[in-house]
Amino acid sequence: HMGLNEKDLLGALYHYNLIGFNLKSLWRRFFYYDLKLPKEFFDLSLASFLAQPDWKMSEDYLFSAVLDVDLPQIDSDLLTSQDAYYFKCLEKMPEFKQAIEEKLKEVDQRKLYDELEAPVSIILANMENQGISLDSSIYLEIETKLSKELEAIQSKINDLGGEGVNLRSPKQVGQLLFEKLSLPVIKKTKTGYSTNVEVLEKLKKMEVSDIPALLLDYREIDKLLSTYVKALPEFIDTETKRIHPNFNQVKVATGRLSCDQPNLQNIPIKTERGRLLRSGFCAKEDHIFLAADYSQIELRILAHCSEDPTMMKAFNENVDIHTQTASEVFEVSLDEVSRSQRSSAKAINFGLMYGQGAFGLSQQLGITRKEASDYIKFYFERFSKVKAYLDTLKEDCIEKGFSETLMGRKRYISSIKSSNHQERASGERLAINSPIQGSAADLIKQAMIQVDDSLRKNGLKSKILLQIHDELILEVPCEEESKVSQILKEEMESAIKLNIPLQVEINSAGNWYELK
Repeated sequence: HMGLNEKDLLGALYHYNLIGFNLKSLWRRFFYYDLKLPKEFFDLSLASFLAQPDWKMSEDYLFSAVLDVDLPQIDSDLLTSQDAYYFKCLEKMPEFKQAIEEKLKEVDQRKLYDELEAPVSIILANMENQGISLDSSIYLEIETKLSKELEAIQSKINDLGGEGVNLRSPKQVGQLLFEKLSLPVIKKTKTGYSTNVEVLEKLKKMEVSDIPALLLDYREIDKLLSTYVKALPEFIDTETKRIHPNFNQVKVATGRLSCDQPNLQNIPIKTERGRLLRSGFCAKEDHIFLAADYSQIELRILAHCSEDPTMMKAFNENVDIHTQTASEVFEVSLDEVSRSQRSSAKAINFGLMYGQGAFGLSQQLGITRKEASDYIKFYFERFSKVKAYLDTLKEDCIEKGFSETLMGRKRYISSIKSSNHQERASGERLAINSPIQGSAADLIKQAMIQVDDSLRKNGLKSKILLQIHDELILEVPCEEESKVSQILKEEMESAIKLNIPLQVEINSAGNWYELK
C-alpha cells in the first residue's frame, strides 16, 4: 500500500487496467470519494456469470470450474493461510481472465458483457453509494400501530376460545383449530395438522370460524414487524443517514437483478399494511421521487416474439390486455368483462408465461382441474400463435440445450432432457419463462444505461436510486421533474425495438408510499 490511505490508493489505481472479482464493491468506494473509475477493467464475476449462470459465484468454485485449480484453504485463525489464498488467486488471475474471455467468445456473450453488464455494474455501484433515506421515526409509529393490532387479534382469539395459545406455534394453533374447535381438517403433516396459509384461506372461505381470518392477519402483521419494521432501520448508515442496499447481478440465472442488505425489491405491495412500509422512505429536501414503470412488459415481449395478431392488436390499440384476454376466453364483449373474469384472465396470462399447467391454475383460481384445462384450451384457440411460440421455446431448448433472450443471454437447462418427469416438467417451465423474464431483465438494464447516460449528458443532478424489476425509482430535484420525466419516457420506451409499442408510466411523490 506504500503508506497510502484508501482514497490515495484508489486514486492511484485510475492509471491501471484492473482485473478482479465483483469490482462493483470497489466502484462503490471510488464513488464514495468522488473519484474517477479506471478506464480499463475486467470483472471476472460478471464474465463467469454470463459464461455459465449456474456456476457458484465464489472464487474457490470458479477457479476449480474454469482452470481446474484448487485455491489453498483459509484457516480463519491463521493470517498466513489467508495470504496463501490471495497470492494464489492473484497469481492465477491473468490465466483465469484469458480462459473466461475465450469461454465468453465461445458462447457468444462478449457483447452482452461489454455493452450491458459491465456498464450496469457501474450504475449499480452509484445507486448503492447514493442509498435511500428511511425516516426511522415513521417506522416507530408503524411499529406501535402494528403491535397494537397484534395485541387486539390475540385478545379476540382469546375471547373465541383460544386463551393461552401461542399464535406463533403451528402445533398449538393446530390443536386449537382441529381439536378444541373441531374445524374440518384440510391437510395433515408428519407431526400433526398443517396450518399453512393455504389451509387457513380454505377455512376462512368455509366460514366455519372467525379465527382463521384473524390468524392470517396475525401472521401478516408479525412478519411485517420482524422482517421489515424492526429490521430495516438497522441498515441506516450512521454517517449518511441513508440505507445503502446491495444489488446482485450474478445471482438470478434469468439475468434479473436481486437485492439484499436489505432487500428493497420485496417490500409487500398487495396489502395496505404492507404498502404502508413504503411511507418511511422519503425524498430529501427540495427533491421528489419519480417512479417509471414498464406497463405489462413481459406480455408485450410475448406478443412481440409470438407475433400473435389478437395480442398485438390489443397492445397496438392500447386495450387492457387482461380485459382483452377475458373477452376472448369467456366469449363476452370488452365492455361486458367482469372484475372476476379479468382477474382470472390475468392469472392465465401470467401463469402461461411461467409454464403453469391446468393443476396450478386450478389451485390459484379455486376452480376444478377440468375448468382450468378448458380455460387454457380456449386461450390457446384464441391466441394460437402464443401456443406455437411457447412450444417452439421448449423444442429449441431441447435441441440447443439452452434458452435465449432477445439480446442473446443464454441459460443452460439440462433438466429439460431428464428421464424424470418432474425434472423434465421443471425444465420445460424454465425454457418458457427464462427467455421472457430474461428479455425483460435485459431491457431494463439497457434502459438504465440510456437513462444514466442522458442524465449525465444533460448535466442533471437527478439520480437513479432503486430498480424494482420493471420499475426505476429516481430522486430528483423539484426543478428537474419535467425534464427527467421526459428523459425517462423517451429512453425507456426506446431501449429496445419491438413490433408493438413499449409503454412507461411515470408517477411522482415526496415518499415511496405515494408513488401509486
